[in-house]
Amino acid sequence: MVRAVTLPAQDFVLVHGAWHGGWCWSEVVNALESAGHRAFAPTLSGLGAGAEDLTRATGLADHVADIEGLLRDEDLRDVVLVLHSYGGMIGRVLEGRCAARLAGVVYIEAVVPEDGEALLDLIPALARDNFLSAARERGEGWRIPPPDPAQFAIRDRNTIDYLSRRLTDQPLKAFTDKVTLEASGFAGPKLYLYASDRQPQPYQIFVDRFFDDDAWCVTALTGGHEMMLTNPDGLVETLLQFSMDVKGKEEAMRLERDVEYDEKVGAYFGKTRPMAQEDMLGRVFRFNELPHSDIAFIDAVVPGHSRILMGALGGGTSDENLSSQVEQAENYHIDFIRANPGNGAALHSHDSEETFVCLTGRWKVFWGDQGEESVELGYLDGICCPSGVMRAFENISDNEALMMSILGGKEPGHVVWADSIRGKLAAAKE
Repeated sequence: MVRAVTLPAQDFVLVHGAWHGGWCWSEVVNALESAGHRAFAPTLSGLGAGAEDLTRATGLADHVADIEGLLRDEDLRDVVLVLHSYGGMIGRVLEGRCAARLAGVVYIEAVVPEDGEALLDLIPALARDNFLSAARERGEGWRIPPPDPAQFAIRDRNTIDYLSRRLTDQPLKAFTDKVTLEASGFAGPKLYLYASDRQPQPYQIFVDRFFDDDAWCVTALTGGHEMMLTNPDGLVETLLQFSMDVKGKEEAMRLERDVEYDEKVGAYFGKTRPMAQEDMLGRVFRFNELPHSDIAFIDAVVPGHSRILMGALGGGTSDENLSSQVEQAENYHIDFIRANPGNGAALHSHDSEETFVCLTGRWKVFWGDQGEESVELGYLDGICCPSGVMRAFENISDNEALMMSILGGKEPGHVVWADSIRGKLAAAKE
């Protein structure tokens, strides 16, 4: 007997941030719909095409009502709610009011308030002062004119010009209104997505807050604050992966495919998941073209720990000062490390497993609080270090040597350095 198994389509509701409109999601909407899903990208009251209707009374409650009304009017259920920037204020309220309609929530470089907080309570003091000053001097005391889009870590001049033409005034009241949260909120999966190429990272407080929270998944993507415009393909892939995680691994395995289980044979049969050639080629990394850095981690300035790190696949740790050539990889991260004799990484640990493979020369891998245990690796030898175990490595060859590091997990986490090297790191910073 053969049973056909298919994965149902997912509904996405995309909520834009301050000064924007539903237009900013157009490429994301098109891609999600092309993949067989439904995507809704409403424009909040008084913004975008409705800018002429903006009044000094327009506030957070109006914007919450916009999205809550959409969910109810369209009778949307099992929704992935996607929130950008200021949209996080709206999302936190809806987590309580509409929890039964949600399957998962995604915050993209967004504020995540607690009960009684306003957006102006959650941003750096300088930004808060700039917004208030702009409203007072150029917005009649109640409107905040759009900021310079260049501050959002956008490198493309055309995108900056496009945003400059499309952004409209934001009501100050929406920034000063405080949220009132339901006692019982949404208990399902949540993703916090931040830009890995934006430094300093203004949303670091939320990255740190949710990083070790089992209720959250924290991950990074390139593209700056406007990644829906600058990296729509990467964002769509992240949203689809999150949707798969929400639906469960068994269903996720069959995304966009018709799969049959043949009970007589005892195996699944099906066709490939569609993938354009350009998308597959975007997952190719070229060793000679890899991004590289000799100061990727803070220990690189300490004598004996100089090395060059080359980013191949995946997002890497949250404090790694290096992007990978291919960031779409899920569940693991690959770097190549090149070091001169007597050099390597200081003792550190990760929240996930890390595997070292010797590619040239000979390496010694240490573990323990003092690095008291060790093993030598020759050509294509490897070792898998469990999460939480302090590990270090050193090139013990007579010449420069190359090693590969494979770091597991969707969120490799922060690097945790051993107390035994605290003094050396402190001295190197002086």
